[in-house]
Amino acid sequence: MSSTVDPNTFLDQPPNLRANDYFLLHFADNRQIFAQAVPYKRSKSFPPCKINKRTYSTHNLIGLPYGTVLEVGRDELIPLPEGEDLLPDESDITQMIEQQQQSTVTAVDGSKKNDSDAAAVDLAAAAKTDDTATSAATKEEEEPTKDNDNESNTETTVPSKKIIDNRNLIDDNTSQTLTQTQVHTLLSTQTPGSTIVAALISNSSTFSSKTAFSQAKYVKRKQLKYQPRCRIVRITPSTLCSAMHLRDARKICNLREDTLGQVLSNANVCAGQRVLVVDTAVQGIITASCVRRMGG
Repeated sequence: MSSTVDPNTFLDQPPNLRANDYFLLHFADNRQIFAQAVPYKRSKSFPPCKINKRTYSTHNLIGLPYGTVLEVGRDELIPLPEGEDLLPDESDITQMIEQQQQSTVTAVDGSKKNDSDAAAVDLAAAAKTDDTATSAATKEEEEPTKDNDNESNTETTVPSKKIIDNRNLIDDNTSQTLTQTQVHTLLSTQTPGSTIVAALISNSSTFSSKTAFSQAKYVKRKQLKYQPRCRIVRITPSTLCSAMHLRDARKICNLREDTLGQVLSNANVCAGQRVLVVDTAVQGIITASCVRRMGG
C-alpha cells in the first residue's frame, strides 16, 4: 500500500503569518529575534516575543504578510504601511524639525510684537549716529598712499569659502539641552520615536555645524535607539541557520548558510530521494533542510 504525498503540502507556503507560526524579527542593527504568533496572551514566563527585556504580544501580527516592517512601541509592535524601511526616512524628521521651528518663531513673534515698535525707534536713532561716523571714516580711507596702491594692484583677492568640519567640536556632553529626565518623560508618555529624535536634533547646539556625513551618523544612531524597527521574516533553513550562527555559532559547529547549501547540493538531496542523515551536532538543521527539500 503506497502512500501518496500532496506536492502542495510543503511548496505552497502561505504568504501571511498564521496563528502559532514561528517567525524571525530582523532589526536594522543586525539583531535577529525568534518569536511566535500567539492568538492569546501568554504568561511572562513564556512570552511570545521579548525585545530589550520587554515582552510584547503578537496576536495583532496574525494575518500580516511576511516582510512587513514593525515599529517597536512602548507596549506593542505597530505594523507600518507598505513601503517603509527599517531605517526611517530622514526627510520626515527634517520636515518635523522645520515645523517645530516655525511654530516657535510664530510664538516668539506674537509675544514680541508690542516691543518691536519701541525697538524700531531706538534702532533708527542709532542708525543716524552710525551714518555720520561711517561717512567720516570713509573720507579718511579714500586717501591711500602710493605704496598701498602698488601693493593692491599686484595682490589678487580670493573669495573666502566657509569650511564646515568637525575640528571645533568638543565632546563634553554640554551640546544637548534636553536632559535625561526630560527624555525619560517623553518615553513614559508614549511619545512617538520620530518626535523624540526630532526634539534631540533641534535641541543640539552642534548639529548644524557638523558635516553631512556626521549628521547622517547622528540621526541613524538616535533612530536605532529611540525609533527601533524590525521586519517579519519567514523561518527557512537558510534564515534559521543565519540566525543561529549570529546568536551562538558554536551550537551549530559554525555552520553557515552557504555551507548548508553546499552540503545539500553535494548530497544531491531532492524530491523522491531516500537520504540517511547523521545529525548530532547542528541542532537538527540539516535534517530539517533535507525534509524540506524532499517534501515535493
